[in-house]
Amino acid sequence: MTEDFVFNEKVHAFLIGSFYQKMKEAEGPAGVECFRKAVQKTAEQRGHRMALRAMRDKKPLDYNTYMAYGEIYATLPGKMEMAGEYPGL
Repeated sequence: MTEDFVFNEKVHAFLIGSFYQKMKEAEGPAGVECFRKAVQKTAEQRGHRMALRAMRDKKPLDYNTYMAYGEIYATLPGKMEMAGEYPGL
């Protein structure tokens, strides 16, 4: 990686999608269940970190604050694109 590398939504999607595929291939349904639980736990931890930062800054815990304290940067803010299908966890 270079020092100007940006961890954006495309990199995040690639890493998570690749990890899901490997878990599914290696462990079948148990791998899918493990992946699902890991995603849930990671999301809870991320939400907690964001809430702590917002409370530190005396911001309300609402959708606008959630968006402002995000941890992944969009390559084109405001633009969303579907690159594949949701695996149906």
